[in-house]
Amino acid sequence: MRFPVRKSLIAAAGAALIALGLATPAAAALQVFACEPEWAALSQEIGGDKVSVYAATTGVQDPHQIQARPSLIAKARTADITVCTGAELEIGWLPMIVTQSANKKIVAGAPGVFQPTDYVNLAEKPSSLDRSQGDIHAGGNPHIQSDPRNMLPVGKALADRFAQLDPANAATYRARYAAFATKWQAALNRWQAEAAPLQAPPERRHRQPRIVLDPREPFLLRSGHDPARRRGEPSAGVEPATSRLQGGRSAS
Repeated sequence: MRFPVRKSLIAAAGAALIALGLATPAAAALQVFACEPEWAALSQEIGGDKVSVYAATTGVQDPHQIQARPSLIAKARTADITVCTGAELEIGWLPMIVTQSANKKIVAGAPGVFQPTDYVNLAEKPSSLDRSQGDIHAGGNPHIQSDPRNMLPVGKALADRFAQLDPANAATYRARYAAFATKWQAALNRWQAEAAPLQAPPERRHRQPRIVLDPREPFLLRSGHDPARRRGEPSAGVEPATSRLQGGRSAS
């Protein structure tokens, strides 16, 4: 006779747990669609367990050359916010994804659109635009991730945006950003000290040009004191010839 009683107790306990779960549902995590892995990592650092982050690309992909795949559209359809570099970096694929997703939360002008380039000063802003200059960005070089100092203003703005979209967890986002900023500033100080021996002395700066191949590098160089440099590409997006690279000197 004890077994029916035990089963009744188990059933009653199960019903109580189900009722409790229905009465106090777990808050849904903020759905973040990050176009680049750097922004995915920053979003996770600030959001913690209050966000669910999806990275649309990997570190070995060219963010200019991404296909608007159905899987990306599906992820964008459920996003509460996109965290994408901006300044036309993703212009070849992100607008199509947003349109196909039919998600009003992430259309241009919505609070669910976050562009890190809105919060820093861009390098290499062109004074004029014409087709002979190659594939350039009208607003300036968008590859801001390579200057680690940019993570602080971007992180602050991102925490504020998360708080705007999810007020119930605003204090969590801002506290996590404060903790991140403390750790990041300490890392910046350490990196600056470690890089000091690599900097050219003042008398040697601007003597021998150093070729810059990666469009992200101007931001990295801007954070230190680097010798004069020259872009390896003859025009933006155009592969340089071997003669242009030899000896690190300008091709004549």
